[in-house]
Amino acid sequence: MDTTTLRGEETLQALTERLYGRLKGEQQQRAEMVLLEANPGLEAIGGLANGSLLVVPTIPGFTVTPDVKLEDPLDQMMRQIRADLEAYRKELREALEEERQETDSQLKLVGAEYLQGLIGDDRNLNEVVDSLRSNLDQRRRELKRRDDNLDVDPLG
Repeated sequence: MDTTTLRGEETLQALTERLYGRLKGEQQQRAEMVLLEANPGLEAIGGLANGSLLVVPTIPGFTVTPDVKLEDPLDQMMRQIRADLEAYRKELREALEEERQETDSQLKLVGAEYLQGLIGDDRNLNEVVDSLRSNLDQRRRELKRRDDNLDVDPLG
């Protein structure tokens, strides 16, 4: 089964011409009919998104135009999954960076000299600040680990 993608064609005639070249009368009608049978969604071609996967049926006596790139559906799905994963990876990196900046800001506050001056020698407050610092350091390590994991390609 050969496939291709919709590339902005808004009519069945335009798609048929791209796939099989300029046809006349009955040939055009036959090509459109076979194309519709293989791709029932083409009845509403104007509502389909660019990149929609289409089956390119073999029609005896017709040849596919040389500029039509026939694509393996599995390859196309893998490309789409990769693109979606990359977009998600980018969003996660941005969120992780915001979280890292917030964590750094909190660490700076916990380590500020004036805070130590306010706390003084109060043992309980010093334990709270030490605990906060420890938790924020652990949070930074966790954010780093998550960021490093984003470099791993789950598709190999």
